[in-house]
Amino acid sequence: MDNKVIIEEFRINNAGGDPIFSGITTRSYNQNTKKWVMGFFDALNPEWYPLEQPQKESNKIVFYGRFPGLKENQKLRITFYDIKKKSFKWKSDLSNDNGVTWVKSYTLISATLK
Repeated sequence: MDNKVIIEEFRINNAGGDPIFSGITTRSYNQNTKKWVMGFFDALNPEWYPLEQPQKESNKIVFYGRFPGLKENQKLRITFYDIKKKSFKWKSDLSNDNGVTWVKSYTLISATLK
């Protein structure tokens, strides 16, 4: 993974086709610190959101972050799971109290890589 960046584009459109959420997530592995460096750039309201260090839990990868549109006490827990060579599933859980309690499966995505 040395000297590589993974870039994902994420977009949600309303029923009329207009974007209501749009941006890119970047990930790169720092060989010196042995940690991932991650962040989200909001394309609709340009701002950079750093993401916390992901944790490997069993066959899942979990990380936490604050994203556009969230209030100060809200955060998301993002989980990548059912990870295969050409596909994965992704879900977010929403906390309204800084991670004390969670609304589970707030967002669900099933992705297939080309």
